[in-house]
Amino acid sequence: VDSKDNNTIINTKHNSLGSIYFHPTENAVYYRKNDNGKSQVYMQSLEDGNITFVMEAPKDMNHYSFSNDGNTIIYGINIEGEKNKDGVKRLDGMEDRWPSWRNQTNLYHYNVTTGIHTQLTAGNLSTSLHDINNDGSKIIVSQSTRDYEVRPYSNQIMMEINLKDFTVDTLWNDPFGGSAQYSPDGKSLLVTGSATMFDGAGRN
Repeated sequence: VDSKDNNTIINTKHNSLGSIYFHPTENAVYYRKNDNGKSQVYMQSLEDGNITFVMEAPKDMNHYSFSNDGNTIIYGINIEGEKNKDGVKRLDGMEDRWPSWRNQTNLYHYNVTTGIHTQLTAGNLSTSLHDINNDGSKIIVSQSTRDYEVRPYSNQIMMEINLKDFTVDTLWNDPFGGSAQYSPDGKSLLVTGSATMFDGAGRN
């Protein structure tokens, strides 16, 4: 809707939409729709309303993000933890009391130009996406591991994945985690977190 005169700019033939955002390079929006057991991403022009299919992923896709150049999508797939089948549950740590703790998220890379999906992470640790650099060639992700001997009883592993050769560079492995995002030129990171990070670098 145009905020100046309340005229409708576009509407869409799809219903039950989610995760609607402006496209980074086109005068368009993109959104997610679940259909026939799949998650589908579409782009709709704000000029003529034309709808373009972009990507299809499993229905368990829990988030997705475009790179600023519009050529890369990073998305997460939720993997449900194994259910207990014999009526007896063996707790794998204190957090295992939480109903969804055994669920995890694996990240995938989708090349919009070639249509190729590539799995980026696996294993028994969930991976969170923090940022994608401007040209879509690198991403920052994190995982969390437990350490009951030292407060706050977990470590954050922050990593940079090069999407050209899929090499991984560990940025830090620290008990007090934070978040990170790329600068516009991709040469530095903006990090926010506890003052205790980096051996108390933020303490007065």
